[in-house]
Formats: sequence, structure tokens, C-alpha cells
Amino acid sequence: MKKLLIAFKLLVSLHFALAQQTTYQAALNLDGTDDEIRIPGALDLLTGSTEITLSCWAYLRNTAPAFPNFDGIVGFRNDVSADFYILQLSDNQIEARFRNSNFDPPFTIAHTGDFTLNTWQHFAMSYNGSMLRLYINGVQVDSLPASGFLGETGGDLMAGFLYFNPTVNYALDGQIDEVGLWNRALSNEEIACLYSGAISLTSPGLLACLRFNEGMPAGDNTSITEIVNLVGAPNATLSGLALTGESSNYTNGINNYQNSTAQLCGNSISFGTITITEPGVYYQEFETSGVCDSLVELVVSAQNLNTNVNTAGNTLISLASGVNYQWIDCDSGNEISGATQQTFSPTNSGNYAVIVSANACSDTSACISVNTAGITSVLGTQFTVMPNPANERVFIHATSPISFTIELMSLQGKLICTQQGTGGTQAFDLQNIPPGCYLLNIIEANHRYTQKLIVE
Repeated sequence: MKKLLIAFKLLVSLHFALAQQTTYQAALNLDGTDDEIRIPGALDLLTGSTEITLSCWAYLRNTAPAFPNFDGIVGFRNDVSADFYILQLSDNQIEARFRNSNFDPPFTIAHTGDFTLNTWQHFAMSYNGSMLRLYINGVQVDSLPASGFLGETGGDLMAGFLYFNPTVNYALDGQIDEVGLWNRALSNEEIACLYSGAISLTSPGLLACLRFNEGMPAGDNTSITEIVNLVGAPNATLSGLALTGESSNYTNGINNYQNSTAQLCGNSISFGTITITEPGVYYQEFETSGVCDSLVELVVSAQNLNTNVNTAGNTLISLASGVNYQWIDCDSGNEISGATQQTFSPTNSGNYAVIVSANACSDTSACISVNTAGITSVLGTQFTVMPNPANERVFIHATSPISFTIELMSLQGKLICTQQGTGGTQAFDLQNIPPGCYLLNIIEANHRYTQKLIVE
């Protein structure tokens, strides 16, 4: 439900108009004794209306409600001539009742099943002049024929409790969030949308919307005296709540949001009216058409690309791993065809850099100057290296009786081990070398060759 969280796909445009951003995704946690929320006189908003819809999110905890310990969730109730409410009757039964001055007994749905304790669920009831309907989690679960209208005035819209008599109220042991009241009967599709989104403040017929986002979950909220009705009708008053600590106070609200991710690559992300420059979790609500809005959560992480480059002779080694590589000629500004590996050995002197990229991010290393004069690649004419990949040892064969040095280096340019060799075939021991990718240097006089060696 709530409170918005906006999931935002980088490079994908969201075609919504920004509605608002809230500070906390909160709800009220009620103690089941004397906590009360009221919109005074809200029944007057329904004067002359023959259609009503009431909705909310609730987290029910009472495992054994029984008279006079029923748990009132939301609605109007005077128990004489103006009832329109949702009530928890037992651990597995919900009551939805519509009573008006023209009919007695009242129209009552006592629905068993379809809800679970100790979890957030969406409840709604509607009346269209001929049918009373109950919805749980966006699905119609019960209905019955009904008639008449609420002709009384002055009644309060109650949330988290329902009036029984001057000394007893049906107080909710649980949490409540996102209360909505309309002077029309929402369709099945609209109520399903409320379950997957948030109440749109431009929804036709919306008379009251309480989101309970004024306070900090489990914080000191004693300065708060009322809940804002976001559509401008009378605000809701609070009584009985401690507004500090875990119970009888604000708590974390329901968040039925789409979620997505984005990465910062040394730049910023425009998100509605927000410019994001730091990693974090960002919430927004985006207005759609109809009764509900789109809720999205954006989780922004930093994409830190390593642009450092080491050198080993005439070989350049990117220190970034698990990314894509494209080596470029800094002097011409052109990409070098086929140079897309972590290492690159230029054949000509010049200045070179690598573009590393991952996901939607890319960055370029500093240009490295390479002088190939006096460095000759002799592999294939004087040396052969096999096998590659290798396991316990690799063999370097020289085709002429010369002395040479063998170096094994990490891709970060750290010397692992070295060994001297002469003409013929030289075994290079790898038994103590962890599996991975390395650089094998063969050095003879002013000649050097570097190639990648895989150790399994």
C-alpha cells in the first residue's frame, strides 16, 4: 500500500505525474484498550449519498475476540440508525455491517476465513444502493442484498476502534493504515487497484484519506494532536495514544510498492523533482488515472569502477574485474579493434587507455605511455608455452640454447614467483599457486613477452 515507494528503472521513462513524497512510511500501532482515531462529523460528508465505499489496511493480532472484546477496525457505528463498519469478530471471522433508520435488523455480512492474523491485509466494503460487498486483499469475498441510505448526521468516522456504549468501545489490538472513504461504490477493479497501489488523492468521490505519515515510527510523537485528512475534509483527532515507545504509537506502515534499482556512476539521477547524488533508498508516489496511484521504491547503489592500470613490460593490465573492456588509442581517440580483454599489448609506441563498463556505467582510465622500442615479442619463434590452462606445472620450451627468466605475476602486477631457465624445455612449478588468471613473463636480454596463463 503506502506510501510510496518508487521503483525506478534507469533509462526507462515513467509516464506519471509526481504527486508527493513523504518522510516516513508509517502507520499507527494500537494497544487494544483506549486508543482512538476519529474524523468528527464525517457522516455529514455522506448526506444524501446512496453509495459508500470504506477501505483500510489493518494488521490484526487478537487471537480470541469475543464480546465485549471485539476489535473494531474502521467505520461509522451508533448501533441504532447509522452503521457502516468493518469489525473483527473472532480469530477467523470478519463482520461488515450496514444499518440505517429504515431497516431493522441491519444488513450484516459475517464472513469466515480469507484473512490471517499478524500480517498486513487490505479490507474494503462497498454499498451501491442494492448490494453490500466485502473485500479482503482486493478480492470480493462476500455480499448480500441491501437497501436504504445513511440519513443520520453528525457521526464520527472511527479508525482503530468502534463505539459500543459510553463505557465500552471495540478497541483494535493491532495496526491500521491508509484509511479511505468515498461517496460512491468502487468497482471490483478499483478495489483491486487499491490493494496493489495507494489511494489517489484525485480519486472521484474521495471524502477522506488518512495515511498516518505524520510521525516517526517508535519515536517521540507527543507533539502530534491530529492526523491530516489529505483531501481537505476535517482532520482526525487522536486520544488514548502514548505516542512514544513501540506500542500505542507510530510504527512502520504497509508498503506495497514496486521496487527497482539504479546505479550512480559519478553522475546524478533525476527522479521526479528529486536529484539523487548519494546511494540510498528513495520513495515516491506517482499519480495514475483512476482511484489508485503507483507506488515505487528506488534503491540507488554506487557503481565504483576501477580505472587503474598496471604495466608489465609492454603489456597493460586493467585492475577492474568482472566488467567489459575496450582499449583505445589516446593519440587518435579511436577504439582499438579487438582489444577487449583485461590485458592489452600494443605493437606500436603510443598512449593508451581502457574504457571499463558495467551495467549502465562506464569510465575511462588515464592514458598510459608505452614505448615498444627494444622490446621484441619472441614467442612462437624462440619459445612455446604449454599447456594453457595449466594445473600442477607449465612447460616453457626454448628453441635455442639461451638463458632466460620466467616470472609469474598477478593481474594487479604483483610478482608471485620467478625461476631461471635455459635452452630446451623448462618445467615451471604451479603446485602452490591458487587457481586463477595470471601473467607469465618470459625475459631474455632485452626481449620480453607477456601472456595470460590460466591456473586450474
